[in-house]
Amino acid sequence: MEQTERIKQMELRMNRVTKALKRLSAVLDEYEAALAQYEEVQKDIVALKDYYGSHDWKQDFHDDEMGLLPPDLKRGVLSEDGLWNLLSDVNELKTRLSNKLRCKTMNIGDKAPEILGKDEQGREIRLSDYKGKKLVLYFYPKDNTSGCTAEACSLRDHYGELQGAGYEVVGVSKDSAASHVKFKEKHELPFPLIADVDKTLMEAMGAWGEKMMYGKKTLGTIRTTFIINEEGIIEQIYAGKQVKTKEHAEQILKNNG
Repeated sequence: MEQTERIKQMELRMNRVTKALKRLSAVLDEYEAALAQYEEVQKDIVALKDYYGSHDWKQDFHDDEMGLLPPDLKRGVLSEDGLWNLLSDVNELKTRLSNKLRCKTMNIGDKAPEILGKDEQGREIRLSDYKGKKLVLYFYPKDNTSGCTAEACSLRDHYGELQGAGYEVVGVSKDSAASHVKFKEKHELPFPLIADVDKTLMEAMGAWGEKMMYGKKTLGTIRTTFIINEEGIIEQIYAGKQVKTKEHAEQILKNNG
């Protein structure tokens, strides 16, 4: 009798867990689809921001007073207020996404994002640019700091060997494009550096999050290197103290050559 009751209890628990897993799976599917859709419109958002910052809104106001603007502008579809409100909504959504993505991590076997960001020259870097090649995508905290400089110089000094083994290299930090230009010129770095100033890629890849600094917990860049294969799939991850900054290129060639 006691055994029968126990079996019934376990069956109830199994049913509850099964239902919860189905709900979680549905929510995750919807979340991933929404995130993919958001990533698809990144170019649109950038173009709208550029338009907002460079457009002569005073001339629009004058033309509106004179009755020269198209009806859509009068209704606020592409008015200054309409665009400002839309971009404000984008920023609010991005903040909410960032909070979610802080907990996100990329794992071995995952597909890396297609849009990686813009480099120090303002050129968009895409994963598909490296199709057929292996990619060392490395995230570092700050230009011209000792550890980050050692890591960059290791990759620079062995860049020929890495290319010979089928690798390309892309660095990422939240420094500005101008900072990257100086860093590249000073140390003669032969590979692009993505200026991820709004931490979009770092958060998506799990390279931005909580870490210990001087004995205190803080949010910041987690030094991370992703080895991505010819099809865009992550094959190896080095994170935190696993990254040997002074010997990072040798580390990659030895373990992934």
